[in-house]
Amino acid sequence: MPTTSQDTSLAGQPLSARELDVLVLVGNGLDNEAIGKMLFLSRHTVRSHLQRIAQKLCTHGRAHAVGVAIATRQLAPRSITVPTHHTAELQPTASAR
Repeated sequence: MPTTSQDTSLAGQPLSARELDVLVLVGNGLDNEAIGKMLFLSRHTVRSHLQRIAQKLCTHGRAHAVGVAIATRQLAPRSITVPTHHTAELQPTASAR
């Protein structure tokens, strides 16, 4: 595990291109194993990227990291898509129209 000084030394640094790749896939709901298969990485390497992302963004958790990356404009909201099985939940109901 990294020490506290290592944690703070990464805070505020921009995310690398690979870290952004990982974060986009996290935002799209993939788990570490699926991300690894898509990016040709081991799940352990994915986990290391996520740890560095959390340190750089000062976040705790996957959703928090995605939200902070979007809020700080390091990640475009359009890069995150809603899985098709959730799109029905986004449709307005007859009473809401």
